[in-house]
Amino acid sequence: AERAVRTYREARQAAGLPAAPADLWFALEGDRFFGVPALRLAECKAAAGGAAVHKYLFTWASPALNGVLGSCHALEIPFVFGTPTKLPALRTFLGEGPAVERLSLQMQDAWTSFARSGDPSHAGIGRWTAFDAESAPTFVFGAESHLARAPHREELSFWDGLL
Repeated sequence: AERAVRTYREARQAAGLPAAPADLWFALEGDRFFGVPALRLAECKAAAGGAAVHKYLFTWASPALNGVLGSCHALEIPFVFGTPTKLPALRTFLGEGPAVERLSLQMQDAWTSFARSGDPSHAGIGRWTAFDAESAPTFVFGAESHLARAPHREELSFWDGLL
């Protein structure tokens, strides 16, 4: 437990992310339930060959409940389907304004491009490199969307041999 807390605290502080006890808990549990399994699945699929694998990380934080939910599970779904501006009831949960609209369009275009060609790259986000285990390119969708190289590698590596 001490190693987990130290690993996550140091990595989050180095990245300029909050590292209060609650932040560490949510980061640890998020990786345990979602981050590690997603990474391992991407690694296995990429190693098996065949169709290219494209991995993403959604970081948009919900403004609901004064932000306590952060970027919670399934929050990206309304963005993918273009519903943030079409369903006013979601505004409290998703936020509103040009940044919400831009993120939704980026995601819709990526999913549509992928369905058409097997490549989610498009003019709105640029090149989305296929996943490989060494560099682990991961597209980060959030307030500042971008392609990242192995985001949170140190934290995810903590779980090697544990999960």
